[in-house]
Amino acid sequence: MTSRDTDGWELVWTEAASQPPAGFDRALDEFLDISEREAALDIAPRTPILVSPAGEIDDQLIEFFTSPSFASLSQATREGYAKDIRLLVAHFAARGIDWTEATTEDLRLFKVWRRRRDLNERAVSGAKWARENAAFTKLYTWASAPSRRHVECNPIEYETVYVGRGKTVESSTLSDPDAVTTRVVWATPRTYRLWRDVGLLGYQVDGTRDEKWRGRLASRNRAYADLLFGSGLRNKEASSLLTVEIPTPGDEGPLQSAWLGREVAKRRGRTFYILEDAVSRIQEYVRLSRRAAVSRARRAGRYEGPGLIWVSQVRATGRGMALRIDGRNHSLDDLAPAMRQRLMRRTAEGPEPLWLWLSEAGAPLAPESWDGVFDAANERVARMLGEVGKTPVHLTAHSLRHSYALYMLITLHRAIDLQRGHVPDQGYDEDRYRQAWDIVRDLLGHRSTETTRSIYLEPVNGVRMTDLLGQDGDLDTVLGRLAAVEPRVRDLAAGTR
Repeated sequence: MTSRDTDGWELVWTEAASQPPAGFDRALDEFLDISEREAALDIAPRTPILVSPAGEIDDQLIEFFTSPSFASLSQATREGYAKDIRLLVAHFAARGIDWTEATTEDLRLFKVWRRRRDLNERAVSGAKWARENAAFTKLYTWASAPSRRHVECNPIEYETVYVGRGKTVESSTLSDPDAVTTRVVWATPRTYRLWRDVGLLGYQVDGTRDEKWRGRLASRNRAYADLLFGSGLRNKEASSLLTVEIPTPGDEGPLQSAWLGREVAKRRGRTFYILEDAVSRIQEYVRLSRRAAVSRARRAGRYEGPGLIWVSQVRATGRGMALRIDGRNHSLDDLAPAMRQRLMRRTAEGPEPLWLWLSEAGAPLAPESWDGVFDAANERVARMLGEVGKTPVHLTAHSLRHSYALYMLITLHRAIDLQRGHVPDQGYDEDRYRQAWDIVRDLLGHRSTETTRSIYLEPVNGVRMTDLLGQDGDLDTVLGRLAAVEPRVRDLAAGTR
């Protein structure tokens, strides 16, 4: 796989079972066993290779990309870091500077260019720069180690910063102290439904069907958005699911449980829960539009050829599932998204991918493709709401995860009040509601409740919970009250924004 969008610098990813066509080029015929060569050198699939416009490869970057320091990162982090490093190397090369010769001042100037929109029309947010800074720090820390000395010294300098209460931390001089690490909004359920119906399903703001709408993938896109809003999964997690990992509607109540594999869930597998309505929408997508896409792909012969991994059996284990491949059992916990996309099985109707989310042509949909779906939905929502004088709401996959956290927190508080009885004139008792905070932490897959409180549930931190919960009204009403005092919580149905 090749990516070319940085002044001719190509980012190539190794792939298992890849092979150039025999006879296509005499030089390429020498590399028909490229996969075997890579395996012999312990070069894993999805290892990045950066190629210059002149077709040259930097041996030191190859060493970094195959080092334990880089290989131990999650796949999503490796892919993001590789793209960030490509941009840095290409930027320096355009200025006649090799990345190993860059000085501290060179990196500072690069930061200014990346962050200022008057200098760079594709300037990035503070959150994006923080990730890029982490990638560059990883590279230069590795390159400057005494055992290799690929650079004379680490150009990323550190300084001691006082953080209060007698504490200091070491901070990179490339860090952005004014960066906002998260720019999200929280949507109430009725706001989410309006955004989904207008942006993904083609309705008008008043609930009537837009006759001009031609959204052929509406069933798939709705099921995916409902999954995010109804489970709190990260975009990378939800987009990498297999059909066999989706629970079937049963007797578990309003929440259905399933296991999320370790290689998908940031190296820590966990049980996740999906609202029953979201499960039903996914099953509807599988039965209808996904089945049609698979049929089209079969007729076109798209499920043939090298590089596919054929699964002969799927069976449940203690918490997850095991797949039988080439006579051996493999736990789904150990399969990264890149391998999951290649999994196939034979059914009575013909071959079929195990990857849940497919394109209209029946091919596995890459996780990053969902960005385009959300961009298109937000553009339509902005246009349609603007026409009726309402301020648009811009939602992302991460916004839906935050919104799920808020929805579940308020739901659990109300459930505790229902179970134990609510005392209106009693102050907020942390011990009484501790379980609600802990459950939301577990639902999101966080290690610390503090992360859940300070970031994902930030809108309630400055609100008197007794004022929020101690009044009558359904869930939408309670969240509407929160939206009235917290501008980051959007409640379009309330008519206030």
